[in-house]
Amino acid sequence: MIWRKQGYKGALFSIMMTSYFQGCIFIAGGLASRSYINWSSTASLFFYNTEYRTSTVCFPLVLAVSSVIVFLKFFSISLMVIFALWAAKSKELVIIFVVALAGAELFLQNKSLQLFYNVLNASYDKWLSAWKMTESIIYGIVLAVLIWHMGKSKIMRKDFFL
Repeated sequence: MIWRKQGYKGALFSIMMTSYFQGCIFIAGGLASRSYINWSSTASLFFYNTEYRTSTVCFPLVLAVSSVIVFLKFFSISLMVIFALWAAKSKELVIIFVVALAGAELFLQNKSLQLFYNVLNASYDKWLSAWKMTESIIYGIVLAVLIWHMGKSKIMRKDFFL
């Protein structure tokens, strides 16, 4: 019961942060360019990063897919932090865990073992293959479900610091 309540708080936080994040990008992107998606042009960042052009990708699709990925990333991280709060019994240890996780992500950017970076994202190269994008979303769903079930099976008492 307590894990479900904390998980709902994590989901609500993730929805709010995803909305804020996407809203800021929407506003900044609108102010910085004439069009949101110009991937059919050779002057686009998409062409610069992939050396391909595409006109099949539309703005609502990019917004929807990137929103799902950002939500899954925020939700997985919030579940990890909530689980760490339960397991560590100390907020200081949780802060160390979060900093260590962020440091590991920075260190493992170009390595074969990765948690979020270049796995759970919507980078330009993933738009060239529907399977790569689907793989990224499936990874995020599986990660969130695993953390959810781990917390649901381990946390039975009310000993959160929240």
